[in-house]
Amino acid sequence: MLPSLFRDTMYLRNADMTNKIQTIRVDLAEKLAPCISTRVAIQVLRNELVASSAKNIVLDFQHVESVSRSAAHELILTLFDLTNLFHKKVAIENPNDGVQAVLSAVTDRSIKSKPEERYVSQKTIDFEELCQLA
Repeated sequence: MLPSLFRDTMYLRNADMTNKIQTIRVDLAEKLAPCISTRVAIQVLRNELVASSAKNIVLDFQHVESVSRSAAHELILTLFDLTNLFHKKVAIENPNDGVQAVLSAVTDRSIKSKPEERYVSQKTIDFEELCQLA
């Protein structure tokens, strides 16, 4: 059974059953809210994604109108953890210009705020580069 956050979410298995690659697509406006404003919402999402067996995750921002700086900060930390600690590939799709601007503004600060034991490198990174790592 999928975690509650993904009950209505498309859950696919890749045709290559030897690798059993699984993909979860999350409509963030539907699952969280059109205006994502709290760290707690992102932490709930993080816990659900970490607990899932999916190795590929698509976060769809299509109907998300805005993201607060604190939620964006938590999201960037979550992307970093999912990619580097849990070896999941994460794609961000359809962020509007406002969401993109907030995510870009907090990316560098978010990566620098990680505890030292979680650093993959000390390199400065921007949002587009973080998305390419995922």
